[in-house]
Amino acid sequence: MTEDSEFTTKLLVDSAEVLLGSGGTADCYKRIVGNRAYCIKRPKPQYRSSDDYMNLFRKEFALGIELEHPNIVRYFDYGEDEKGPFIKMDFVDGESLELFAAKHPDFYNSKKNRQQLLDELLDAMAYLHGKQMLHLDLKPGNI
Repeated sequence: MTEDSEFTTKLLVDSAEVLLGSGGTADCYKRIVGNRAYCIKRPKPQYRSSDDYMNLFRKEFALGIELEHPNIVRYFDYGEDEKGPFIKMDFVDGESLELFAAKHPDFYNSKKNRQQLLDELLDAMAYLHGKQMLHLDLKPGNI
């Protein structure tokens, strides 16, 4: 675990990074380290020189590392390597809600399935709100 604002970890390389997705300000990659898969989030190059953005990126990690909930990805580390700064998080193997719903359009016709989704999502949101946090990019593609 990292103490306060001392982010000095280097990411051990066991596999190449494979792009999972690209957002407005960051890209996420899958990387195998040891026998475990991680999601590596990296700011896009044009944002790395912005002190404001990098402060927000580090703050995301500082807040994320404190979270412990079964429906929220875990944050493990913050560091910098030859490719730049990164946040190391859980890799969730599976499809986003957006893709799953597109492939299985009738799945949520079942009250039981809808209820489970809502219970898990609302529980995670209540947990965040209880910590005075907001998820600012909540959408089916991020669930």
